[in-house]
Amino acid sequence: MDAFGDESRRILRVVGMPIAAVVIAAVLLAAVGAVCDLSGESLSVLVLVEQATQRLADGLTVNQLSGFVHVERIATLLTAGAANGLYTIGGLLLMIKTTDLPRYVRWAMVGTWTMGAGMTFAAILNHVDGMAMTTAVLFPLFIAWTVWLGALWRHM
Repeated sequence: MDAFGDESRRILRVVGMPIAAVVIAAVLLAAVGAVCDLSGESLSVLVLVEQATQRLADGLTVNQLSGFVHVERIATLLTAGAANGLYTIGGLLLMIKTTDLPRYVRWAMVGTWTMGAGMTFAAILNHVDGMAMTTAVLFPLFIAWTVWLGALWRHM
């Protein structure tokens, strides 16, 4: 067994979570994350677009801009903050319980979840460059993982 698997079992043994509970928790975390994600994206698509259209038609003032920035900040906290954080925790829990993954896949997943946590913290701290940098690493790793998983399922 690789070091990640041994460490994972030790951590979850302390927590006392059987695999079924971990899977249920991960799915529930992802579901709540999806609600946050859809809520934040809805704010971006519906509210911010409407506000931008209205502001451009009326002529933009500093007071109007602050309201726009406030809604954008809420959308960022919902998507890059809450949703991404919940996806990251759920994915990490599943990775910890899936001990028979190839080492290169596990390392890619560790990178994915590390960047996911980094993006969440960057969103909370309103660090736009941090969100961009973590996204630039996170999504190629996540895409590589989904391609690997798709290839695996195709041969099952």
